[in-house]
Amino acid sequence: METLGPPPDGNVTKGTTFIILATVLTSISLITTAMRLGVRITNRQQGWDDLTIALAMILGLVQLVFSGLQYHAGIGRHAYYLGQTQAMDAVKWSYVAMTMFFVIVCLTKISICLFILRIKKTGWLKWVLYTLMAGQVIATAAPEIILFVQCRPVRSFWDRSIGQCWDQSIYNAVVWAHFGMVTTSNCFYNGLTLCKVML
Repeated sequence: METLGPPPDGNVTKGTTFIILATVLTSISLITTAMRLGVRITNRQQGWDDLTIALAMILGLVQLVFSGLQYHAGIGRHAYYLGQTQAMDAVKWSYVAMTMFFVIVCLTKISICLFILRIKKTGWLKWVLYTLMAGQVIATAAPEIILFVQCRPVRSFWDRSIGQCWDQSIYNAVVWAHFGMVTTSNCFYNGLTLCKVML
């Protein structure tokens, strides 16, 4: 069996950049979300859109903790330089963080829809936004379900010495479909919000 040699760029890591960016962006999100909720609560105008974005922010903070565990386990380094336990831990914490990622995106999108509904509730707009929210839930449920059922037991996702997993291409296809819907919905939300501001 052929043994792979060390990577040409040596024992370098991109994990530091990853954790710094994650911390900075999460901190910005926390500050802006706290300001928004503070104003809403002070003026007694809080609604379901605030609740969903608050839940998304809480999960984002929890996800940051797991990102730190990924960094500690060696995420961002070449697998060649990681021990077996380190590599398994990196994949394990990445798996946990990924389960939260899809839910965070879903809650954020739902919060945007609910926020727009607070501005205007015309018949057609209401049903369009409800349809978008339902579609977002379905688009989130699909990769979440795949994450939990593709390996039996679940532990075999990061410990391939036990159990068995589906072909990775199945999960990749679902994730790409999810990102496609997210990108499309982003364009729609931005366009719809711009229209409401102009009107």
